Amino acid sequence: MYDIGVALRRFKALIRWTAWKASQNQALRMAFEDIEAEGFLTLVECCREFPEGQTRFARYFKRSWYNRLKDLYRKQRFLKNQGIEVELDQALGIPEYNDEAELFERMKSRYQEICPLLSSDARRLLELLLEPTQELAEYAYRDFCRRNKLHSLGQRVTGHKRFRIKLRHIKGILGMSSSNIRKIAKEVQTTRRLRRK
Repeated sequence: MYDIGVALRRFKALIRWTAWKASQNQALRMAFEDIEAEGFLTLVECCREFPEGQTRFARYFKRSWYNRLKDLYRKQRFLKNQGIEVELDQALGIPEYNDEAELFERMKSRYQEICPLLSSDARRLLELLLEPTQELAEYAYRDFCRRNKLHSLGQRVTGHKRFRIKLRHIKGILGMSSSNIRKIAKEVQTTRRLRRK
């Protein structure tokens, strides 16, 4: 058994820091205080179960604590994937909540606010970011297939594992250079700041 008072003095700061960092992660969906409590419980368990004659308590505790954090992440992922079971007639009344959908709606709302103040190039770029066209999707998919082929031939490439529409695809469709994109990004940032004032 390891002295709990000594352990608290040694590892209180570590528990609080890791708990705060984990609480900032959207995937965990737990409050800082709850994660901190899990850390202190793990510390007490480690003190009680620490094998006699062993000297590396720090290593023993840290491994247990990081494994506990991984378990918390796995549990949250399982609960998220499992969802909730309701009767079919009740399902129609449950509102769908989606973080990404909410963020997307906020982005569209911000675009509507600043749209009249933007140049035509900036509007075209932002519209493609918000609502990709079929042409853009096909262009991006051709690039994805090309990168997969290069990877299968042993060449070092990125973007071959997951299909995504990226800024380079929008640049290709619009025929813009990198310097044009930088100017547009600066224009959008300036316009947003002016709109806030």
